[in-house]
Amino acid sequence: MADIIFIFAARATASFPGAFPPATVAEMDELLAERGDPWPDRDRSLRHTLGIDPDDPIPSVFVDGSVVMNKPFAPAIGERPAMREVVRRLIYIDAIPETERRPVDRETVPGFFRIILASLAHIPRSEPVGDELAGIEEANRKARHLSDLITATDPFVTSEVATILSRGGNDAPATQHICACRREANAKAHHQAGFMHLPYLKLKLAALSDHLAELIARLADTDDTLSLTRSLERRITAYLNRLEEKARRLDAGQEEAMGAVPEPIVNLLRDLDVDYRIRRLRFVIRRLNGLYHRPEIRTFEKSSQRMDELKATLYEQIEHLALYWQPNHHDEDLRQIARDLCADDDNDDKQLKIFFGAFARTTALPTLDDLHDDIFSVVSFAFIAAPLRRRLSEAYIGFAFYDLVTFPVMHRREFTEVNEILVERISAADPGALNDEPGKLKGVALSLFGAFFNRAWREHDHLWGRLNAADRLFSTVLTAIGEHAPQGLQTEALRRNLFEAILEEEEANLTADPTLIAHIREHIAVMSEKNRTALPNYQEDRPAAGLHCSGS
Repeated sequence: MADIIFIFAARATASFPGAFPPATVAEMDELLAERGDPWPDRDRSLRHTLGIDPDDPIPSVFVDGSVVMNKPFAPAIGERPAMREVVRRLIYIDAIPETERRPVDRETVPGFFRIILASLAHIPRSEPVGDELAGIEEANRKARHLSDLITATDPFVTSEVATILSRGGNDAPATQHICACRREANAKAHHQAGFMHLPYLKLKLAALSDHLAELIARLADTDDTLSLTRSLERRITAYLNRLEEKARRLDAGQEEAMGAVPEPIVNLLRDLDVDYRIRRLRFVIRRLNGLYHRPEIRTFEKSSQRMDELKATLYEQIEHLALYWQPNHHDEDLRQIARDLCADDDNDDKQLKIFFGAFARTTALPTLDDLHDDIFSVVSFAFIAAPLRRRLSEAYIGFAFYDLVTFPVMHRREFTEVNEILVERISAADPGALNDEPGKLKGVALSLFGAFFNRAWREHDHLWGRLNAADRLFSTVLTAIGEHAPQGLQTEALRRNLFEAILEEEEANLTADPTLIAHIREHIAVMSEKNRTALPNYQEDRPAAGLHCSGS
Protein backbone atom coordinates (compact mmCIF):
# COMPACT_ATOMS: atom_id res chain seq x y z
CA MET A 1 0.00 0.00 0.00
CA ALA A 2 2.73 2.45 0.98
CA ASP A 3 4.63 1.83 -2.30
CA ILE A 4 1.54 2.60 -4.37
CA ILE A 5 0.95 5.84 -2.48
CA PHE A 6 4.58 6.86 -3.01
CA ILE A 7 4.27 6.16 -6.74
CA PHE A 8 1.06 8.16 -6.90
CA ALA A 9 2.67 11.05 -4.99
CA ALA A 10 5.62 11.08 -7.41
CA ARG A 11 3.22 11.09 -10.35
CA ALA A 12 1.19 13.94 -8.83
CA THR A 13 4.17 16.16 -8.05
CA ALA A 14 5.38 15.71 -11.64
CA SER A 15 2.10 17.21 -12.89
CA PHE A 16 3.63 20.61 -13.59
CA PRO A 17 1.41 22.79 -15.79
CA GLY A 18 1.98 22.02 -19.45
CA ALA A 19 4.55 19.28 -18.83
CA PHE A 20 2.33 16.41 -17.65
CA PRO A 21 -1.46 16.05 -17.31
CA PRO A 22 -3.00 16.08 -13.83
CA ALA A 23 -2.91 12.85 -11.82
CA THR A 24 -6.14 11.09 -10.85
CA VAL A 25 -7.01 8.02 -8.80
CA ALA A 26 -8.74 6.55 -11.86
CA GLU A 27 -5.43 6.70 -13.73
CA MET A 28 -3.74 4.73 -10.95
CA ASP A 29 -6.59 2.19 -10.93
CA GLU A 30 -6.22 1.68 -14.69
CA LEU A 31 -2.46 1.24 -14.42
CA LEU A 32 -2.73 -1.35 -11.65
CA ALA A 33 -5.47 -3.20 -13.54
CA GLU A 34 -3.33 -3.27 -16.69
CA ARG A 35 -0.38 -4.69 -14.72
CA GLY A 36 -2.57 -7.09 -12.75
CA ASP A 37 -1.36 -5.66 -9.43
CA PRO A 38 -3.67 -5.29 -6.41
CA TRP A 39 -4.11 -2.14 -4.34
CA PRO A 40 -4.45 -3.44 -0.75
CA ASP A 41 -6.70 -1.33 1.49
CA ARG A 42 -7.37 1.09 -1.37
CA ASP A 43 -10.33 2.90 0.22
CA ARG A 44 -8.64 3.23 3.61
CA SER A 45 -5.46 4.47 1.98
CA LEU A 46 -7.29 7.13 -0.03
CA ARG A 47 -9.24 8.26 3.01
CA HIS A 48 -6.38 8.37 5.55
CA THR A 49 -3.35 9.25 3.41
CA LEU A 50 -4.79 11.42 0.65
CA GLY A 51 -7.80 12.73 2.57
CA ILE A 52 -10.35 12.01 -0.17
CA ASP A 53 -13.61 10.06 -0.23
CA PRO A 54 -13.20 7.02 -2.51
CA ASP A 55 -16.96 7.02 -3.16
CA ASP A 56 -17.13 10.67 -4.22
CA PRO A 57 -18.54 10.82 -7.79
CA ILE A 58 -16.53 14.01 -8.46
CA PRO A 59 -12.93 12.93 -9.18
CA SER A 60 -10.09 14.52 -7.24
CA VAL A 61 -7.36 16.03 -9.41
CA PHE A 62 -3.73 16.25 -8.26
CA VAL A 63 -1.13 18.64 -9.68
CA ASP A 64 2.26 19.91 -8.58
CA GLY A 65 2.03 21.62 -5.20
CA SER A 66 3.67 24.82 -6.43
CA VAL A 67 0.50 25.59 -8.40
CA VAL A 68 -1.97 25.65 -5.51
CA MET A 69 0.12 25.99 -2.33
CA ASN A 70 -1.19 29.22 -0.83
CA LYS A 71 0.32 28.56 2.63
CA PRO A 72 3.94 27.79 1.70
CA PHE A 73 5.44 28.47 5.13
CA ALA A 74 2.92 26.64 7.32
CA PRO A 75 4.50 23.16 7.03
CA ALA A 76 7.90 24.57 7.96
CA ILE A 77 6.86 26.60 11.00
CA GLY A 78 4.09 24.42 12.43
CA GLU A 79 4.20 22.50 15.70
CA ARG A 80 7.61 20.95 15.14
CA PRO A 81 9.83 21.79 18.08
CA ALA A 82 13.44 20.86 17.48
CA MET A 83 14.98 17.90 19.29
CA ARG A 84 18.43 19.42 18.90
CA GLU A 85 19.88 22.90 19.24
CA VAL A 86 18.87 24.93 16.20
CA VAL A 87 18.95 28.38 14.68
CA ARG A 88 15.66 28.99 12.88
CA ARG A 89 15.95 30.28 9.31
CA LEU A 90 13.09 30.12 6.83
CA ILE A 91 14.51 30.20 3.30
CA TYR A 92 12.19 30.46 0.33
CA ILE A 93 12.75 30.80 -3.40
CA ASP A 94 10.99 33.63 -5.21
CA ALA A 95 12.20 33.66 -8.79
CA ILE A 96 9.00 34.61 -10.65
CA PRO A 97 8.38 38.29 -11.43
CA GLU A 98 4.94 39.75 -11.97
CA THR A 99 3.23 38.32 -15.06
CA GLU A 100 0.06 39.04 -16.96
CA ARG A 101 -2.81 37.00 -15.57
CA ARG A 102 -5.98 35.97 -17.37
CA PRO A 103 -9.15 34.21 -16.13
CA VAL A 104 -10.07 30.76 -17.44
CA ASP A 105 -13.20 28.64 -17.44
CA ARG A 106 -13.60 25.73 -14.99
CA GLU A 107 -13.32 22.15 -16.20
CA THR A 108 -13.71 18.87 -14.32
CA VAL A 109 -10.29 17.55 -15.44
CA PRO A 110 -8.01 20.23 -16.89
CA GLY A 111 -6.48 19.56 -20.30
CA PHE A 112 -3.05 20.48 -21.66
CA PHE A 113 -3.78 24.07 -22.64
CA ARG A 114 -6.18 24.57 -19.75
CA ILE A 115 -3.48 23.88 -17.16
CA ILE A 116 -0.92 26.08 -18.93
CA LEU A 117 -3.40 28.94 -18.77
CA ALA A 118 -4.25 28.12 -15.16
CA SER A 119 -0.61 28.44 -14.20
CA LEU A 120 -0.75 32.06 -15.36
CA ALA A 121 -4.17 32.76 -13.84
CA HIS A 122 -4.88 34.60 -10.62
CA ILE A 123 -4.62 31.54 -8.36
CA PRO A 124 -3.21 31.29 -4.81
CA ARG A 125 0.33 30.38 -5.84
CA SER A 126 0.66 33.82 -7.45
CA GLU A 127 -0.47 35.65 -4.35
CA PRO A 128 2.18 37.52 -2.34
CA VAL A 129 3.58 35.90 0.79
CA GLY A 130 2.99 39.01 2.87
CA ASP A 131 0.40 37.35 5.09
CA GLU A 132 2.74 34.45 5.78
CA LEU A 133 5.61 36.79 6.63
CA ALA A 134 3.32 38.75 8.92
CA GLY A 135 2.48 35.49 10.71
CA ILE A 136 6.16 34.76 11.23
CA GLU A 137 6.72 38.23 12.64
CA GLU A 138 3.83 37.68 15.04
CA ALA A 139 5.49 34.45 16.22
CA ASN A 140 8.77 36.32 16.65
CA ARG A 141 6.99 38.99 18.65
CA LYS A 142 5.70 36.29 20.99
CA ALA A 143 9.21 34.87 21.30
CA ARG A 144 10.57 38.27 22.31
CA HIS A 145 7.71 38.78 24.73
CA LEU A 146 8.36 35.37 26.31
CA SER A 147 12.06 36.18 26.65
CA ASP A 148 11.18 39.43 28.38
CA LEU A 149 8.92 37.58 30.82
CA ILE A 150 11.71 35.13 31.68
CA THR A 151 14.17 37.96 32.22
CA ALA A 152 11.74 39.80 34.49
CA THR A 153 11.15 36.62 36.52
CA ASP A 154 14.85 35.82 36.97
CA PRO A 155 15.58 37.96 40.08
CA PHE A 156 12.64 36.57 42.05
CA VAL A 157 13.44 32.94 41.18
CA THR A 158 17.13 33.48 41.97
CA SER A 159 16.23 34.68 45.44
CA GLU A 160 13.74 31.88 46.13
CA VAL A 161 16.00 29.08 44.87
CA ALA A 162 18.99 30.47 46.78
CA THR A 163 16.98 30.25 50.00
CA ILE A 164 15.89 26.69 49.25
CA LEU A 165 19.36 25.50 48.23
CA SER A 166 21.16 27.09 51.16
CA ARG A 167 19.41 24.81 53.62
CA GLY A 168 21.48 21.84 52.49
CA GLY A 169 24.58 23.45 51.02
CA ASN A 170 24.70 24.18 47.30
CA ASP A 171 28.24 23.47 46.22
CA ALA A 172 27.60 19.85 45.24
CA PRO A 173 24.04 18.90 46.26
CA ALA A 174 23.26 15.20 46.40
CA THR A 175 20.48 13.69 44.31
CA GLN A 176 18.13 13.49 47.30
CA HIS A 177 18.75 17.15 48.09
CA ILE A 178 18.08 18.20 44.47
CA CYS A 179 14.82 16.22 44.58
CA ALA A 180 13.76 17.80 47.88
CA CYS A 181 14.63 21.30 46.64
CA ARG A 182 12.70 20.78 43.40
CA ARG A 183 9.58 19.65 45.26
CA GLU A 184 9.80 22.51 47.74
CA ALA A 185 10.17 25.00 44.88
CA ASN A 186 7.12 23.49 43.13
CA ALA A 187 5.01 23.79 46.29
CA LYS A 188 6.21 27.36 46.90
CA ALA A 189 5.50 28.43 43.34
CA HIS A 190 1.96 27.03 43.39
CA HIS A 191 1.19 28.54 46.79
CA GLN A 192 2.53 32.00 45.94
CA ALA A 193 0.62 32.05 42.65
CA GLY A 194 -2.62 32.41 44.66
CA PHE A 195 -5.78 32.65 42.59
CA MET A 196 -3.70 32.63 39.36
CA HIS A 197 -2.81 29.02 39.99
CA LEU A 198 -6.30 27.77 39.06
CA PRO A 199 -6.26 28.98 35.42
CA TYR A 200 -2.68 27.69 35.09
CA LEU A 201 -3.84 24.29 36.33
CA LYS A 202 -6.81 24.32 33.94
CA LEU A 203 -4.49 25.03 31.02
CA LYS A 204 -2.19 22.17 31.98
CA LEU A 205 -5.11 19.76 32.26
CA ALA A 206 -6.56 20.92 28.93
CA ALA A 207 -3.22 20.43 27.17
CA LEU A 208 -2.87 17.00 28.76
CA SER A 209 -6.41 16.08 27.66
CA ASP A 210 -5.60 17.06 24.06
CA HIS A 211 -2.46 14.97 23.93
CA LEU A 212 -3.99 11.93 25.62
CA ALA A 213 -7.06 12.02 23.37
CA GLU A 214 -4.93 12.18 20.24
CA LEU A 215 -2.73 9.32 21.44
CA ILE A 216 -5.69 7.09 22.36
CA ALA A 217 -7.37 7.72 19.00
CA ARG A 218 -4.20 6.86 17.10
CA LEU A 219 -3.60 3.77 19.21
CA ALA A 220 -7.15 2.59 18.50
CA ASP A 221 -6.46 3.03 14.75
CA THR A 222 -10.06 3.65 13.70
CA ASP A 223 -11.36 5.02 10.41
CA ASP A 224 -12.33 8.45 11.77
CA THR A 225 -9.40 9.48 13.98
CA LEU A 226 -10.26 13.20 14.00
CA SER A 227 -13.85 12.75 15.17
CA LEU A 228 -12.77 10.20 17.76
CA THR A 229 -10.09 12.55 19.08
CA ARG A 230 -12.63 15.33 19.62
CA SER A 231 -14.98 12.93 21.40
CA LEU A 232 -12.16 11.67 23.65
CA GLU A 233 -11.12 15.23 24.50
CA ARG A 234 -14.61 15.99 25.79
CA ARG A 235 -14.74 12.71 27.67
CA ILE A 236 -11.35 13.16 29.36
CA THR A 237 -12.09 16.79 30.24
CA ALA A 238 -15.41 15.80 31.82
CA TYR A 239 -13.67 13.07 33.83
CA LEU A 240 -11.00 15.48 35.10
CA ASN A 241 -13.67 18.01 36.08
CA ARG A 242 -15.57 15.35 38.02
CA LEU A 243 -12.34 14.20 39.66
CA GLU A 244 -11.47 17.74 40.76
CA GLU A 245 -14.99 18.52 41.97
CA LYS A 246 -15.18 15.29 43.98
CA ALA A 247 -11.80 15.94 45.60
CA ARG A 248 -12.77 19.49 46.57
CA ARG A 249 -16.04 18.29 48.12
CA LEU A 250 -14.11 15.83 50.27
CA ASP A 251 -11.85 18.67 51.46
CA ALA A 252 -14.71 21.13 51.98
CA GLY A 253 -14.65 20.73 55.74
CA GLN A 254 -10.98 21.62 55.94
CA GLU A 255 -9.38 25.02 55.65
CA GLU A 256 -8.10 25.16 52.07
CA ALA A 257 -4.96 27.10 51.28
CA MET A 258 -5.21 29.43 48.33
CA GLY A 259 -3.79 27.72 45.25
CA ALA A 260 -3.98 24.25 46.78
CA VAL A 261 -4.43 21.43 44.27
CA PRO A 262 -6.55 18.36 45.06
CA GLU A 263 -4.35 15.34 45.62
CA PRO A 264 -5.93 13.24 42.81
CA ILE A 265 -5.07 15.99 40.32
CA VAL A 266 -1.53 16.25 41.68
CA ASN A 267 -1.08 12.50 41.31
CA LEU A 268 -2.49 12.52 37.78
CA LEU A 269 -0.14 15.29 36.63
CA ARG A 270 2.78 13.59 38.35
CA ASP A 271 2.10 10.33 36.49
CA LEU A 272 0.91 11.57 33.07
CA ASP A 273 2.19 15.09 32.32
CA VAL A 274 4.97 14.30 29.85
CA ASP A 275 4.92 17.81 28.37
CA TYR A 276 5.85 19.49 31.67
CA ARG A 277 9.06 17.43 31.82
CA ILE A 278 9.88 18.32 28.20
CA ARG A 279 9.33 22.02 28.88
CA ARG A 280 11.55 21.85 31.96
CA LEU A 281 14.44 20.26 30.09
CA ARG A 282 14.08 22.67 27.17
CA PHE A 283 14.18 25.56 29.59
CA VAL A 284 17.36 24.24 31.20
CA ILE A 285 18.95 23.85 27.75
CA ARG A 286 18.03 27.46 26.98
CA ARG A 287 19.79 28.55 30.16
CA LEU A 288 22.76 26.30 29.33
CA ASN A 289 23.07 27.92 25.89
CA GLY A 290 23.39 31.30 27.57
CA LEU A 291 26.34 30.09 29.64
CA TYR A 292 28.54 29.63 26.57
CA HIS A 293 28.92 33.40 26.35
CA ARG A 294 29.93 33.93 29.97
CA PRO A 295 33.58 34.95 30.50
CA GLU A 296 34.00 32.36 33.30
CA ILE A 297 33.92 29.53 30.77
CA ARG A 298 37.35 30.48 29.41
CA THR A 299 39.08 29.85 32.73
CA PHE A 300 38.14 26.17 32.89
CA GLU A 301 39.66 23.53 30.63
CA LYS A 302 37.26 21.82 28.23
CA SER A 303 34.25 23.62 29.76
CA SER A 304 32.60 24.14 26.37
CA GLN A 305 33.07 20.48 25.38
CA ARG A 306 31.68 19.24 28.67
CA MET A 307 28.69 21.54 28.41
CA ASP A 308 28.05 20.08 24.95
CA GLU A 309 28.04 16.60 26.49
CA LEU A 310 25.59 17.65 29.19
CA LYS A 311 23.35 19.25 26.58
CA ALA A 312 23.45 16.07 24.46
CA THR A 313 22.34 14.11 27.55
CA LEU A 314 19.41 16.47 28.09
CA TYR A 315 18.36 16.26 24.45
CA GLU A 316 18.41 12.46 24.67
CA GLN A 317 16.00 12.71 27.60
CA ILE A 318 13.70 15.01 25.59
CA GLU A 319 13.68 12.56 22.68
CA HIS A 320 12.88 9.74 25.08
CA LEU A 321 9.96 11.68 26.58
CA ALA A 322 8.61 12.69 23.16
CA LEU A 323 8.38 9.04 22.15
CA TYR A 324 5.58 8.51 24.66
CA TRP A 325 3.23 10.50 22.41
CA GLN A 326 4.06 8.27 19.42
CA PRO A 327 1.70 5.27 18.93
CA ASN A 328 4.49 3.13 17.46
CA HIS A 329 6.38 3.36 20.75
CA HIS A 330 3.69 1.45 22.67
CA ASP A 331 3.00 -2.28 22.80
CA GLU A 332 -0.11 -4.22 21.81
CA ASP A 333 -1.41 -4.31 25.40
CA LEU A 334 -1.81 -0.52 25.52
CA ARG A 335 -3.32 -0.53 22.02
CA GLN A 336 -5.95 -3.04 23.12
CA ILE A 337 -6.77 -0.95 26.19
CA ALA A 338 -7.21 2.05 23.89
CA ARG A 339 -9.53 0.08 21.61
CA ASP A 340 -11.57 -1.09 24.59
CA LEU A 341 -11.82 2.49 25.81
CA CYS A 342 -13.05 3.75 22.42
CA ALA A 343 -15.57 0.90 22.19
CA ASP A 344 -17.01 1.71 25.62
CA ASP A 345 -20.48 3.01 24.72
CA ASP A 346 -21.32 3.83 28.35
CA ASN A 347 -18.43 6.30 28.67
CA ASP A 348 -17.50 4.60 31.92
CA ASP A 349 -14.73 6.30 33.92
CA LYS A 350 -13.39 2.84 34.72
CA GLN A 351 -12.00 2.42 31.21
CA LEU A 352 -10.28 5.81 31.39
CA LYS A 353 -8.70 4.90 34.71
CA ILE A 354 -7.44 1.63 33.25
CA PHE A 355 -5.78 3.46 30.35
CA PHE A 356 -4.29 6.16 32.59
CA GLY A 357 -2.86 3.49 34.89
CA ALA A 358 -1.33 1.54 32.00
CA PHE A 359 0.11 4.72 30.43
CA ALA A 360 1.57 5.76 33.79
CA ARG A 361 3.27 2.40 34.19
CA THR A 362 4.71 2.66 30.68
CA THR A 363 6.09 6.17 31.10
CA ALA A 364 7.25 5.82 34.72
CA LEU A 365 7.62 9.60 34.93
CA PRO A 366 8.47 9.73 38.66
CA THR A 367 11.40 7.42 37.95
CA LEU A 368 12.49 9.72 35.11
CA ASP A 369 12.28 12.65 37.51
CA ASP A 370 14.73 10.84 39.79
CA LEU A 371 17.03 10.27 36.82
CA HIS A 372 16.93 13.96 35.91
CA ASP A 373 17.68 14.88 39.52
CA ASP A 374 20.67 12.57 39.35
CA ILE A 375 21.86 14.23 36.13
CA PHE A 376 21.81 17.63 37.78
CA SER A 377 23.44 16.36 40.94
CA VAL A 378 26.25 14.36 39.35
CA VAL A 379 26.66 15.29 35.69
CA SER A 380 26.23 19.05 36.05
CA PHE A 381 28.63 19.08 39.00
CA ALA A 382 31.24 17.18 36.98
CA PHE A 383 30.75 19.09 33.71
CA ILE A 384 29.88 22.66 34.67
CA ALA A 385 32.31 25.14 36.19
CA ALA A 386 31.35 26.18 39.72
CA PRO A 387 30.60 29.87 38.91
CA LEU A 388 28.11 28.74 36.26
CA ARG A 389 26.52 25.85 38.12
CA ARG A 390 24.19 28.02 40.19
CA ARG A 391 22.49 29.51 37.12
CA LEU A 392 21.70 26.03 35.84
CA SER A 393 20.37 24.86 39.21
CA GLU A 394 18.05 27.88 39.33
CA ALA A 395 16.57 26.94 35.96
CA TYR A 396 15.98 23.30 36.91
CA ILE A 397 14.89 23.60 40.54
CA GLY A 398 12.96 26.82 40.00
CA PHE A 399 11.26 25.86 36.75
CA ALA A 400 7.82 25.73 38.38
CA PHE A 401 8.03 29.51 38.93
CA TYR A 402 8.95 30.11 35.28
CA ASP A 403 6.27 27.73 33.98
CA LEU A 404 3.55 29.58 35.88
CA VAL A 405 4.54 32.74 34.01
CA THR A 406 5.36 31.37 30.55
CA PHE A 407 2.96 28.47 29.98
CA PRO A 408 -0.22 30.62 29.78
CA VAL A 409 1.58 32.79 27.20
CA MET A 410 2.56 29.73 25.19
CA HIS A 411 -1.09 28.98 24.38
CA ARG A 412 -0.71 25.37 25.44
CA ARG A 413 1.05 23.52 22.60
CA GLU A 414 1.14 26.38 20.08
CA PHE A 415 4.42 27.88 21.21
CA THR A 416 7.04 25.39 22.33
CA GLU A 417 10.31 27.21 21.65
CA VAL A 418 11.68 30.61 22.62
CA ASN A 419 13.19 31.05 19.17
CA GLU A 420 12.81 33.76 16.57
CA ILE A 421 12.58 32.72 12.93
CA LEU A 422 14.58 34.84 10.52
CA VAL A 423 13.45 34.85 6.89
CA GLU A 424 15.81 34.60 3.92
CA ARG A 425 14.75 34.93 0.29
CA ILE A 426 16.56 33.46 -2.71
CA SER A 427 15.56 35.50 -5.73
CA ALA A 428 17.01 36.79 -8.95
CA ALA A 429 15.53 40.13 -7.94
CA ASP A 430 17.95 40.46 -4.99
CA PRO A 431 21.56 41.65 -5.35
CA GLY A 432 24.32 39.73 -3.60
CA ALA A 433 28.00 38.90 -3.72
CA LEU A 434 27.69 38.10 -7.44
CA ASN A 435 25.75 41.20 -8.47
CA ASP A 436 25.31 44.74 -7.21
CA GLU A 437 21.95 44.88 -8.95
CA PRO A 438 19.17 42.35 -9.52
CA GLY A 439 20.09 39.62 -12.02
CA LYS A 440 18.33 39.07 -15.31
CA LEU A 441 16.94 35.65 -16.23
CA LYS A 442 16.34 34.61 -19.82
CA GLY A 443 13.52 32.19 -19.04
CA VAL A 444 11.09 34.98 -18.15
CA ALA A 445 10.42 35.48 -21.85
CA LEU A 446 7.23 34.11 -23.40
CA SER A 447 5.27 34.44 -20.14
CA LEU A 448 7.88 32.46 -18.16
CA PHE A 449 7.99 29.58 -20.65
CA GLY A 450 11.01 30.84 -22.59
CA ALA A 451 13.42 28.36 -21.02
CA PHE A 452 11.19 25.47 -22.15
CA PHE A 453 12.02 26.26 -25.78
CA ASN A 454 15.67 27.35 -25.62
CA ARG A 455 18.33 25.08 -24.07
CA ALA A 456 20.93 27.85 -23.80
CA TRP A 457 18.50 30.02 -21.86
CA ARG A 458 17.64 27.10 -19.63
CA GLU A 459 21.30 26.37 -18.89
CA HIS A 460 21.99 30.05 -18.22
CA ASP A 461 19.19 30.33 -15.66
CA HIS A 462 20.01 26.96 -14.09
CA LEU A 463 23.64 27.92 -13.47
CA TRP A 464 22.87 31.39 -12.18
CA GLY A 465 20.20 29.89 -9.93
CA ARG A 466 22.73 27.51 -8.36
CA LEU A 467 25.29 30.27 -7.88
CA ASN A 468 22.75 32.70 -6.45
CA ALA A 469 21.36 30.07 -4.05
CA ALA A 470 24.87 29.08 -2.91
CA ASP A 471 25.73 32.72 -2.26
CA ARG A 472 22.58 33.26 -0.23
CA LEU A 473 22.97 30.05 1.80
CA PHE A 474 26.61 30.86 2.52
CA SER A 475 25.59 34.26 3.89
CA THR A 476 22.85 32.62 5.96
CA VAL A 477 25.35 30.26 7.60
CA LEU A 478 27.65 33.19 8.40
CA THR A 479 24.85 35.10 10.10
CA ALA A 480 23.89 32.00 12.10
CA ILE A 481 27.45 31.55 13.35
CA GLY A 482 27.70 35.25 14.17
CA GLU A 483 30.45 36.16 16.59
CA HIS A 484 31.49 32.52 16.99
CA ALA A 485 33.12 32.27 13.57
CA PRO A 486 36.68 30.88 13.82
CA GLN A 487 39.40 33.47 14.07
CA GLY A 488 40.85 34.50 10.69
CA LEU A 489 38.03 32.97 8.64
CA GLN A 490 38.58 34.03 5.00
CA THR A 491 34.96 34.40 3.95
CA GLU A 492 35.46 35.69 0.43
CA ALA A 493 38.00 32.98 -0.40
CA LEU A 494 35.57 30.32 0.83
CA ARG A 495 32.73 31.87 -1.13
CA ARG A 496 34.79 31.95 -4.33
CA ASN A 497 35.86 28.31 -3.83
CA LEU A 498 32.18 27.41 -3.52
CA PHE A 499 31.37 29.16 -6.80
CA GLU A 500 34.31 27.48 -8.54
CA ALA A 501 33.20 24.04 -7.33
CA ILE A 502 29.76 24.62 -8.88
CA LEU A 503 31.31 25.72 -12.19
CA GLU A 504 33.59 22.68 -12.31
CA GLU A 505 30.67 20.37 -11.65
CA GLU A 506 28.48 21.93 -14.33
CA GLU A 507 31.10 22.65 -17.02
CA ALA A 508 30.79 19.28 -18.75
CA ASN A 509 26.99 19.40 -18.74
CA LEU A 510 26.22 22.95 -19.87
CA THR A 511 27.33 23.02 -23.50
CA ALA A 512 24.64 24.95 -25.37
CA ASP A 513 26.53 28.24 -24.90
CA PRO A 514 30.34 27.66 -25.03
CA THR A 515 31.03 31.11 -23.58
CA LEU A 516 28.77 30.77 -20.51
CA ILE A 517 31.24 29.27 -18.01
CA ALA A 518 34.17 31.46 -19.05
CA HIS A 519 32.08 34.60 -18.87
CA ILE A 520 30.81 33.76 -15.38
CA ARG A 521 34.35 32.91 -14.17
CA GLU A 522 35.52 36.36 -15.25
CA HIS A 523 32.53 37.96 -13.54
CA ILE A 524 33.17 36.05 -10.28
CA ALA A 525 36.84 37.11 -10.26
CA VAL A 526 35.89 40.78 -10.62
CA MET A 527 33.17 40.63 -7.94
CA SER A 528 35.34 38.63 -5.50
CA GLU A 529 38.12 41.19 -5.66
CA LYS A 530 35.61 43.98 -5.18
CA ASN A 531 34.03 42.27 -2.16
CA ARG A 532 37.42 41.37 -0.66
CA THR A 533 38.44 45.01 -0.47
CA ALA A 534 35.03 46.20 0.69
CA LEU A 535 34.18 43.63 3.37
CA PRO A 536 36.35 42.64 6.36
CA ASN A 537 37.05 39.00 7.18
CA TYR A 538 36.36 37.45 10.56
CA GLN A 539 39.69 38.44 12.11
CA GLU A 540 38.62 40.25 15.27
CA ASP A 541 40.71 39.66 18.37
CA ARG A 542 38.75 36.89 20.05
CA PRO A 543 39.33 33.20 20.82
CA ALA A 544 38.28 30.59 18.30
CA ALA A 545 34.92 29.04 19.13
CA GLY A 546 32.66 26.27 18.01
CA LEU A 547 29.18 26.72 16.63
CA HIS A 548 27.11 27.39 19.76
CA CYS A 549 23.96 29.15 18.62
CA SER A 550 21.35 30.48 20.98
CA GLY A 551 17.91 28.93 21.18
CA SER A 552 16.40 25.57 22.08
